[in-house]
Amino acid sequence: MSGVGGLVNGDAGELGQFVRPKHSQNSEQGLARVRCHVERSLIKAENSATKCVDGRYRADQSQGALSLAGGDLGLCLAGLGAGLSLSADQAWRAVGLLCRRRDRPFCWHTDHHVHPYGINNGSGDHRRIGCGHCQQALDQAELYGLRQSQVQQLFELVFKSQADGRYQPNIGQSCQMRLENLSGDHQEQAILVIDSATHTVRPLGPDGSSQYFVYDRTRAQQLLRDLAGVIKENYPVKLGPLLAGEAERETDIIYQQLEQAAAKQLNATLGLLSSSRGKPIYTVTIDQRGQLSGLELSGGAPTVVGVG
Repeated sequence: MSGVGGLVNGDAGELGQFVRPKHSQNSEQGLARVRCHVERSLIKAENSATKCVDGRYRADQSQGALSLAGGDLGLCLAGLGAGLSLSADQAWRAVGLLCRRRDRPFCWHTDHHVHPYGINNGSGDHRRIGCGHCQQALDQAELYGLRQSQVQQLFELVFKSQADGRYQPNIGQSCQMRLENLSGDHQEQAILVIDSATHTVRPLGPDGSSQYFVYDRTRAQQLLRDLAGVIKENYPVKLGPLLAGEAERETDIIYQQLEQAAAKQLNATLGLLSSSRGKPIYTVTIDQRGQLSGLELSGGAPTVVGVG
């Protein structure tokens, strides 16, 4: 491994593409368990709200929601880390505008270990947040392509809006804030990458006997495309010198940079957290009829050494 904080097995260049497993013993048993969970937990993706990839969401907290790292707060972090020279306020406003366009709340979560959100960590330098992805982005900002001051500014905006009960960047522009308080401990068995525009999988099995991290890759990519459009329309961004003809592709370029930032940040979280580090990753493909059309062991979560 070269350099403190580097991925042991290499960094992913695309969203949801991870390192290949070094060994696959018990892979058949793992595939059987995942298939059983998917068949019992597959639902329509009829909810435009987001949630985190965290496996502790109950059915009433996650019915059909789009799973991506950190929910809407994670989307803000991707905007900050995409090399677009957005301020914390601009990233926050862009995601808020996206929420308004979809007529849905701004979604994020804490958990019972930290709730109520915003508890000071005892050192006085910053407040804690009960989402592992977002907390690691604060504690290990460099690994996420961020500055800690940016993340602190973003969190303060979120804390204030949650206290007010409403995201309101300008008069007449607002949406509700939705904070979920997750209970229980992490018992995820693996990471499920869902390739479907129409269906998803609940992270908790019906009887609570199975728990998985769930990442809705296809839907998350479309959400990033939509965010790229909002950023292009509302904020002057720095894309570096564009070649002839590339100006017309600005939205695509913004999307590509958002996707790369989201991939880097997701992989950092999977590699930093003990609940996900080194666990198998399965790609789950679901067709428009809601049938499981593909299931494979596609990799393993990386191992990341934190800075400091």
